[in-house]
Amino acid sequence: MRGVKKQIRDNKYLSWILIITNWFFQSIVNADKTEKIYKISFTLIFWLIFYAIFTQFFTSSSLKLGVISFIIAHT
Repeated sequence: MRGVKKQIRDNKYLSWILIITNWFFQSIVNADKTEKIYKISFTLIFWLIFYAIFTQFFTSSSLKLGVISFIIAHT
């Protein structure tokens, strides 16, 4: 498995896939049950907070605001 990750890291184009998957999963696969609940809850709570704020100030579509809110909350 190490060889595959090294090949992906060394490849200029495939390294972006590694960055995106690391951002999306954020080691949740390796976390224990309580840490998974904490990380998911934390993201959901802040997703709702950002979504509520954005809907107050912007008149874009709900889907667009939801995606932007998720990206900010998850990051």
